[in-house]
Amino acid sequence: MPLFVIAGPTGSGKTQVLSLLQQQGQQVISLEALAGQQGSVFSQLHSRRPLTAYQFHKRLASLWKRMDLSRPVYCECKSPTLGTVAIPHWFFQQMRTAPALWMAVDKSVRLQRIVQEYGHTDALAFHEALGRLSDRLSYPQVEEIADCYQQGKPLEAFHILIDYYDQGKYYQAEQYNLIAVIHIQEWSGEMIAYQIVSLAESYLQRRQRL
Repeated sequence: MPLFVIAGPTGSGKTQVLSLLQQQGQQVISLEALAGQQGSVFSQLHSRRPLTAYQFHKRLASLWKRMDLSRPVYCECKSPTLGTVAIPHWFFQQMRTAPALWMAVDKSVRLQRIVQEYGHTDALAFHEALGRLSDRLSYPQVEEIADCYQQGKPLEAFHILIDYYDQGKYYQAEQYNLIAVIHIQEWSGEMIAYQIVSLAESYLQRRQRL
């Protein structure tokens, strides 16, 4: 099975790396792009109109059938549900057992990336997106995050949110069949993509020799 999962905590840049891999001619399955929606409150700030579950499943199955299974295929780590749709069981099970590469990005770098991308979002839109977490964060936490953002302190707001996401099950390295950890203190998408391809190809070569 040539599927490789690119895993890592929120803000590590998994989606951007997938895009760079695709630009380099690699085979990529971006679940977020296929579904037209994202799983985290961060990325939902920029969400497009989502597909129905049927449309999403059909697009994913069609894309998978077109893949050359003699070459690596890359996708990002995700929980079983992506926004309002569920990842098909047949594909999620492959993700759970596929070799994974963990992007261990320094927390300060992740915060900088998140603030740069989402820190200028309209305060009302930010508060509406934050409301989607009201069943998982306490009321005081939601109010603290919203107040920080409205006061022009996006770094503080996202710092609280990133701590929340880092506790999530699917943002824990031990959830994956890790074959390598890429330590990143300065984010360079091109370099990360190069390392991922090199590690994946080396892994496949070792497997073929067994």
